[in-house]
Amino acid sequence: LLAAMEFLVWVQASTASQSEDVLQHLRVDTAVRLNFGDLTQKLKHKQDEDQDLAFLKGKDYLKYRRFEEKFLEEKYSVASTLPEQDSGRDGQVPAVIDGHHPGAPDGSGEMSSSEPQAEASSDSVGSTSTTTKSRDASSAGDSPQCVTSGILTEKGKQYLVVASGPPKKPSPALSLCTGFSESACCTHESEQWLATLQGYEVLFGACPACMDNLRHTLCAAVCAPTQAAFVTATTATVANTTVAASLHAALAPAYATALLDSCADVSVAAAHTSILRGLNVTTGPGLAAWLSSSPAGRPLDLALSVSATGSFADTGALAACSALTRAACANCAAACAAEGPHCIMYGADSVHFKRLSKVYSGPAIKPSEPLSICQQYSEGACCSVAQAQYLHDQMMVARSLFGVCPSCIDNMIAWWCAYTCAPNQSEFLGVKDTLEFNGTRYVNHTSFAVSLALGQAIWDSCKDVQMASTGMPVFAKMGVFNATQMLRFEAEYPGAPYPIDIAITDTASLNLTFAPMESCAEKCSCHHCAAACPVHEEGQWDDPSEISTRTLFEVVLVESGILLVLVLVLVFGLGFFCIAGVGAEPPLDKHDKPKSAVRKVFSGDVFNDALRRLGKTCARHPLPVLAISLLLTAALVLGILRLQVVTDPIKLWVPASSSVLADKHYFDDHFGAFYRIEQVIFKLPASAGNASIINRDTLVDVIKFQEAVHAITAYTDADPSVPITISDICFKPLQHNESCIVQSVSGYWQGDWRAVNTTANVTAYVENCLQAPLSDGCRDQLGIPVDPNVVFGGFDGDAYLNSTALVVTWLMQNEVANVPRAEAWEKEFLVLCKKGVPGLVLDFSSERSVQDELSRETTADIPTIVISYSLMFAYLCLSLGSYFPLGTVFVRSRLMVAFAGIVIVILSVLISMGVVNAFGMQATLIISEVIPFLVLAIGSDNVFLLVSTYDMLENKVRRAGIALDARTVRKLMGETFSRVAPSIITATLSQVLGFAIGSAARMPAVQAFCVYAAVAILCNTVLELTAFSCILALDCLRQAESRLDLCPCVVVESADSKRPKFGFIRTLLKKYVGPYLLHPFSKLIVMLSFIAMFSCGLFYCFRVPQGLDQKVTMPSNSYLIDYFDDVANVLHVGPPVYYVIRGSTNYSDPAVQNKLCTISSGPGRCLANSLGNEALEAGLVPWKTHLEPTFSSWVDDYLMFLTTPGCCRMRTDNTTFCPATFQSEKCYPCIPENLFDANRRPPSDLFMKFIPFFMEAECSASCTACGTPYVDDLSFARGDPTDIVATKYRGYHTPMRNQTDFINGMKFAYNLTDYLSDSLGLDIYPYSSYYVFFEQYFYIEGTLVLALSLATAIVFCINVVMLRSVLMALASCLVVCMVEVEVLAVMYWWDVSLNALSTVNLIMGVGLIIEFCVHICHGLQSEFIEWKRQWHALKEPLLRAENGNQDFNKDGDDDDHDNDSSNSSGDEGERPLVALSPSDRMVCAAYGARGSCVLSGIFLTKLIGVCVLAFAHSQVFRVYYFRMYLAIIVLAGLHSMLFLPVLLSYIAQVKFWLLTVVKVDVPLLL
Repeated sequence: LLAAMEFLVWVQASTASQSEDVLQHLRVDTAVRLNFGDLTQKLKHKQDEDQDLAFLKGKDYLKYRRFEEKFLEEKYSVASTLPEQDSGRDGQVPAVIDGHHPGAPDGSGEMSSSEPQAEASSDSVGSTSTTTKSRDASSAGDSPQCVTSGILTEKGKQYLVVASGPPKKPSPALSLCTGFSESACCTHESEQWLATLQGYEVLFGACPACMDNLRHTLCAAVCAPTQAAFVTATTATVANTTVAASLHAALAPAYATALLDSCADVSVAAAHTSILRGLNVTTGPGLAAWLSSSPAGRPLDLALSVSATGSFADTGALAACSALTRAACANCAAACAAEGPHCIMYGADSVHFKRLSKVYSGPAIKPSEPLSICQQYSEGACCSVAQAQYLHDQMMVARSLFGVCPSCIDNMIAWWCAYTCAPNQSEFLGVKDTLEFNGTRYVNHTSFAVSLALGQAIWDSCKDVQMASTGMPVFAKMGVFNATQMLRFEAEYPGAPYPIDIAITDTASLNLTFAPMESCAEKCSCHHCAAACPVHEEGQWDDPSEISTRTLFEVVLVESGILLVLVLVLVFGLGFFCIAGVGAEPPLDKHDKPKSAVRKVFSGDVFNDALRRLGKTCARHPLPVLAISLLLTAALVLGILRLQVVTDPIKLWVPASSSVLADKHYFDDHFGAFYRIEQVIFKLPASAGNASIINRDTLVDVIKFQEAVHAITAYTDADPSVPITISDICFKPLQHNESCIVQSVSGYWQGDWRAVNTTANVTAYVENCLQAPLSDGCRDQLGIPVDPNVVFGGFDGDAYLNSTALVVTWLMQNEVANVPRAEAWEKEFLVLCKKGVPGLVLDFSSERSVQDELSRETTADIPTIVISYSLMFAYLCLSLGSYFPLGTVFVRSRLMVAFAGIVIVILSVLISMGVVNAFGMQATLIISEVIPFLVLAIGSDNVFLLVSTYDMLENKVRRAGIALDARTVRKLMGETFSRVAPSIITATLSQVLGFAIGSAARMPAVQAFCVYAAVAILCNTVLELTAFSCILALDCLRQAESRLDLCPCVVVESADSKRPKFGFIRTLLKKYVGPYLLHPFSKLIVMLSFIAMFSCGLFYCFRVPQGLDQKVTMPSNSYLIDYFDDVANVLHVGPPVYYVIRGSTNYSDPAVQNKLCTISSGPGRCLANSLGNEALEAGLVPWKTHLEPTFSSWVDDYLMFLTTPGCCRMRTDNTTFCPATFQSEKCYPCIPENLFDANRRPPSDLFMKFIPFFMEAECSASCTACGTPYVDDLSFARGDPTDIVATKYRGYHTPMRNQTDFINGMKFAYNLTDYLSDSLGLDIYPYSSYYVFFEQYFYIEGTLVLALSLATAIVFCINVVMLRSVLMALASCLVVCMVEVEVLAVMYWWDVSLNALSTVNLIMGVGLIIEFCVHICHGLQSEFIEWKRQWHALKEPLLRAENGNQDFNKDGDDDDHDNDSSNSSGDEGERPLVALSPSDRMVCAAYGARGSCVLSGIFLTKLIGVCVLAFAHSQVFRVYYFRMYLAIIVLAGLHSMLFLPVLLSYIAQVKFWLLTVVKVDVPLLL
């Protein structure tokens, strides 16, 4: 054994680098590597067993022990007294220290020496070695001559003496080189130089002919009587005697070729190919060169070469390998042709608790009765009936694993049937070792020749077969990844009674040994056979995101087309009617009859008069109106006492009528709520660089942290005396095991950090467990294999050892009664996680984390709200008051008015909360955070408009020299209401109705937000037109009487308080910006620019992604943000998806079973479009379906459970289940074999009976089809364990990297189940825990388009009524549409997704945008109405003005209407610098008067309030309110201040042309 071991080490040293494992060089699996320690230990424990020392050939054992001690001490520096030699973790052979062979260490050829002999001293060697011609050439041909003869012993060493002479008869006789017993050049002592031939025996002993030929060749070099003819010696002098330092023997080419042929096919155990071919020895000279460095020549250094002359050519002494029947095809290809096909074994008995086959050499025997398996050999077999039955039972284990693919299991059975029963066993089997027992020889070791092509065919049919419990390929779970590994694994299965050496050869004829292997595509489903999967047509499974994009685009185009057609029909229809029917009538003039009531309504007189009276009433009775307003406000605010704030995410975002929520409730009711998940992700800090996280220290820290988690004790407020531990709340999948399920890398060490410390190389250990996850040492405390995709993170492909993160996951029970206790424990769990682990980065989350962080966010932005209101108050004070001259600062500051405006906004918010909450609609965090900003922005606009308009009118009165008294103030208030209140009401109605439409959204949070916002805006407008107007009137009287602000009791001396006629912004717009903007060239540039902007927005608006990133909903300093990043970038497993079948279904019907199962496809078997097959087929294109190719089906495993012998068994009482691990004669199969139909389906009346047994069955090696993983997958009717009312089947989504993946994964799952429900006639729906939050994305595009269309239509109708102009209303709506489209494009560029929040903002944006437009449009309409009044009064001047002779309205009254641009007597500072047409002058006047209010009163006030949101702690504020509001405000400001005036100028020209040329006057149209 030692010689054999050293021989293998020598092969390593002579053919590869010293660091390369020789067995790897020979392509031998690690399972059969020699372990030196085991060999020496075995020798010590079997000293008395002569058969184990037979290779010593009768030598005394003590002599060998002394030799062994010397070898151990000198060659390996190990004391021989040690019980065993440590050979390393992998059992590798120790490296050779000095390159010498242990067969004869350092010349110690005399094994009988009792003491180690010292080396010869330097003086005993007379001279150094020199190469000499040792044989006499002249005498070489005369008679046989020797080169060497005898042995010289000098100082414990032996040397071969060089001496020429004739050969002699050895005495005593030779024991090894018996072929030269009559005449030899060696003695019995010198023959012992060849004792190391036993090294060749280990490798080439399977072929006796090869071994005999090698022995004869080496013996010839030392003992042949013709030695001088082919041997040359290199001599040296020792003790004055010439000795041989080395020998060189020449072999004839024919001799070398014959020697090679006899050994070329010999293979070592479990090798891939022959030994010599593995060493690249394929020629005679190559063989000679290889033998030259072999240990047989040590220490003499025997060299062999091939020479045509002067060589050894005794080929007749060589035996062909086929001459000895003991050599089978595995070791001699010629033996197959020499021997006829026959059996080498037949029959079997139990020997030493192993079932061994009997050695038999003869023809095949016809079985006495039909074989239970291998029926193809019924006419003649090399196995008995009992052997076939035993094979049948053994194959049940394989059937339980691979039976889901009939082609695979059939190929496996055919392979083993050929091994056991094929009548031509001698063609591919060889007996390498036998065991004699009771006079009978049994096979104890075989060689099995298999062609690689045949192995590849079996592998192709089985490589895709998956385990139902894990969804992973069976062979991958066993660490087998190619055909060669599969064949070796099959042969080296631990349960095999004796070793089987698989010899994989390229011999094509061996393919004919077996029947052709079936392709798995013939019988197997797509899930278990990739070749059976159909080729998917383009577009068969479109990406749901592409579908939704096309749908949105189509909806927009269709609705836009419809809207355009309606507008065109309306405009041209009314225009044609007006021109044809009314064009003959001249316009009315001052002599015409008075207007009718209808015309008054359309002209706005009635509405303006009503608003004028309202303003005068508030100014006449300010205190009573203010008191009534405050009393009503107090009454409405009382409802806030019942205010309830909702924080539950499901109640916030999921409507009660949601079908997905109904699916969740159904799932929870029948299968229990989905687990509560606690998860920690461990990473190395950035300072660690590229260090691997799989190291001993990190693993120990992770496991110790797990122990700390398991030691947590918590208490609930309801019962503070009862401690809560993880064992009380965790999920325990096994009834007999109280351990909690923990998914962690610690499972490889069963959660024991001490085991990690005792592992020599943790990386190598993990790698071994990854290759063999079913090994006992690699499974966790529950015996469950560790899933590397769950416990490792941050790796690519399957490079688990390159992971950058370790993931630990705890699953907790989630029953309603258990939630308070679980939340209490989770609170302590989070405290522990926040403490962290030194040297590691922890990202973590618990089930309660999201709700906790949302609640914490409630108070995080209170400072932001306070700052926003403070800034708005400061802006109103600065913009509303007048601070020049300085002597009137405290009189005209209007601090009280600004403060009242802010109070009105706050009261409006409180009223909305009180009123809406009184009707039972609960508030949300969004309401308390967003609505104050929204109402502040809108309310401050209205305050600014009212005050600035009043100041403008008051300034005109002061210029006219009219004294300000109470009556004048009342008139001014009435006129202010008449001018600005219509636009305020128009904007308010647009906003309120827009929010009313938004309240139709299905999400509760959105509904509540819209309702609260609509009520708040409406109340704000009402209070501003009542209570605030009263305060404004009182403040105006205070200023008129020169009373101090904030202290009106103090009257100061009136100073010169002349104010400027117009503000700076108004003058700038009217005199400079407006005229240049309305220049024909400028108008063209503006139109083209905004059309280009709109086109760009139209292109990008369809690219806005959907979803609401969880990170955005968290505070900016939340620990969950890092965790969500890890979930997106580190985790390699997606969320589970369950396919649920609702309602009672007859599962006993095979037709129903075929609709669900995946075991096999074909007539009478599982349907190709069954639930399982379709789900698995969808998983083959995960980039489209977002599904993994996994499907866990209780139906599949239950059918395997019933049909696999040894799985479903019961006692004789017919009521007690017998586990597979329980062996008893009192257990018998549940269903007799003869009751199964041709498709292996059980009788319908027995199908449901054994489901309780299935649920009790636990997984084991003897029965892998177990039911414990499916305990929660079936829901039974109350009191009836055989009446199934609902079932679920598990699959997995791919890892979800972003919100688009979540949405598309959900959409495809529903599309798939909808298709299956229709095609299979079953009620199937998918369920995953995240679906309930993403239902909105099924309909959000349609909801957005419909809501925007309705909101725009409502705004159009309101504007038509309030502006009395269809064209202006269309212009306003066009601006709204353009801004909305461009905001969508900004969302795409600014990373704002489309979801419920952004949808509400877009709907609300309609109201905000129209507020920018309506004031300018209303101003232009007022200008046009005034112009028409002047037209009727002065027709001729107008005509002259048209001809360019003079301006119209020369004597116009500017006291009631601000039309200074058309009045030649107006102030020069207000006159435009560019000559304008009459229509453009009207637009310019409106632009200056109302544009200044829009810019300073709407744009700036909103911009200030929105900019504050940029500093909010809440990311929702910053992303969905700051970004979107800023985009809406900026774009609306640009369109209203640049695009809208240009568009209105064209409308004004049309109106002017129709009125003056066509003579048409239709107020509602124009």
